[in-house]
Amino acid sequence: MSGNSSGTEYIKMEVSKPTPDVWRFSSLDQACANMVLRGTWLFAGWPEVDKLKEGMGKLLDYYPYLSGRVKEDGGISLNNDGMPFTVIDKPGWRLEGLYRR
Repeated sequence: MSGNSSGTEYIKMEVSKPTPDVWRFSSLDQACANMVLRGTWLFAGWPEVDKLKEGMGKLLDYYPYLSGRVKEDGGISLNNDGMPFTVIDKPGWRLEGLYRR
């Protein structure tokens, strides 16, 4: 991905392992269903994007539900549709300003 790109890619499991079709939500999962967690990483320089994507693919091998899709009946379809991954080059951003966005 180039330094000025802001398109979203979907990182998939590197090695597809046999898994059940659906990861069923626990009672705690259901109680926290409205909670949304987002992650943002800030780097002082341009990161090694290909290595980040490779590492995410390996991570998804151990946590396949992160690459699935939520089903309406209380679970996650383990279909390896992929985890969204976006790289944005914003050299003028400051950490303080991120909270306002």
